[in-house]
Amino acid sequence: MTPDPTAPPLRDPLPGWLCAPLEALLVACLPARGERRDGRRQGTWTVRLPGGRALEESAWVDGRRHGTQTRYYLSGRKRWVGTWVDGRRQGEWFYFRRDGRMDAARTGNYQDGLRWSGIKGFNDWNT
Repeated sequence: MTPDPTAPPLRDPLPGWLCAPLEALLVACLPARGERRDGRRQGTWTVRLPGGRALEESAWVDGRRHGTQTRYYLSGRKRWVGTWVDGRRQGEWFYFRRDGRMDAARTGNYQDGLRWSGIKGFNDWNT
């Protein structure tokens, strides 16, 4: 998952220290759009900025996150991509820095909603 070298560089419209809380606020305040079945979220739900660009896309089944979720920075670059299974993080989650490079310190594997590591003793606090 490397950035396209031919794509024009994307820049955040604001400084990084201001973008992170603003992005979180926008995802919390902007309406998510998608289909409902029996009053529960179903299918792909998207949070869009007023200009139309997606800020978050996530898959839902029977009102629970189930499938791929992608969050974007204000610049349009991916912030993270991961999979939900029955409302819990599962499998490999990829996190990216604002410049598009993968954030190896945050990228990791999840099992039953908990981050998992091959380091001896790391997972003991999860049990």
